[in-house]
Amino acid sequence: MRYSTTAIVLAAMSIGEAVAGPTHVHRHRHEKKSANVDWETLDWAEMGINWSSAYEAGLAVKTAANAAASSGSDSILDAMADLAGNNVAAHTTFASAAASTTSASSSFKTSASSKTSSSKTSSSSITSSSSITSSSSITSSSSMTSSSVSSPTPSSSLLDDFEDSIENFFDKLIGASNSRKSFGEVVAAAGGTTDFYLGNYGSPYGANVIKADPSASYSYTAKFVNTQDVKITVNIWNKVGADLQPLSGSALAPKNTTLTIVIPAGGSQTVAFDEDSQVAWAQACSKTAVSGAYDTTWGEAQFLKTGSGYDMSAIMNSAGNNYNMSISSEEAPNCTSDPTQNYWLTATEPIGNSDGSCYISQSTATLTVIMGGTM
Repeated sequence: MRYSTTAIVLAAMSIGEAVAGPTHVHRHRHEKKSANVDWETLDWAEMGINWSSAYEAGLAVKTAANAAASSGSDSILDAMADLAGNNVAAHTTFASAAASTTSASSSFKTSASSKTSSSKTSSSSITSSSSITSSSSITSSSSMTSSSVSSPTPSSSLLDDFEDSIENFFDKLIGASNSRKSFGEVVAAAGGTTDFYLGNYGSPYGANVIKADPSASYSYTAKFVNTQDVKITVNIWNKVGADLQPLSGSALAPKNTTLTIVIPAGGSQTVAFDEDSQVAWAQACSKTAVSGAYDTTWGEAQFLKTGSGYDMSAIMNSAGNNYNMSISSEEAPNCTSDPTQNYWLTATEPIGNSDGSCYISQSTATLTVIMGGTM
């Protein structure tokens, strides 16, 4: 198993060369050519201009402008002094939601909303009026009132808004099989062995994984249980990605996945898998690895008539083994994969006596997956 071991595939970055057109090519169309003037031959006295009057008029304009500027500066300084004397303080708090994304070569239907909330509060309200006249004089008046005082927005409220926006983003991830009610055609096995094995990923793509009624009869199922006090989105993907590459499913999952399920706090959802499916899942999160895959703990499973297997893997979790996931089965009741037993801590460090995984010898697999959140 250990699909997460080889999921650390760096996406090739295409470096496009930006070409800027040379502006000097067209500059001559906009230049103003200077006329050739023989300054030595000009007769200044015969131009019909009263140079004395022009000089005095220029001085008058300059003096008026300086006076206006001085008056404006004094008015502004006076207003600032008034504000300082009244000890007026403005407080601004804000929270911004940002998504950390990395590139993945695929498309999927998402609707993300980034919410920024800000509230401005002050110890008192300031009513200010100002008028600017054509002579550049500025007047300003301010008065203190106590009747309208806005309360600062608590940081906890802003955090709640941020979390809500993130949850709304994950809720709207659309998997290829979100609307399917039955399996599609089985895709015959192909490719090599182990990591490069291509099992059944369904035709159309993703049709090997569907949401199921708990009372329905399927050979391979997993009941996902949310023990957290908030709703979560679980993203389930095929090892084979939508681009039909043997290991691209995890890298594409945050943007183009097989199935997403939204589970309310304390709720559950059963998912059915078709024969010869190799899948993985994780609680959707905003943090991703360089490859584009979720940077968190995964669950992994393979379903075969000749025997199935499952494991919890912390390989891709840069924060370490800090997610509380538990995977058990009716067929192998003595083997549970969780943060304490039978799991993969790193790509080279399986924990437990069964190579970091649990195995089922029967032709069915009935899993229960507890999604407990970050510990």
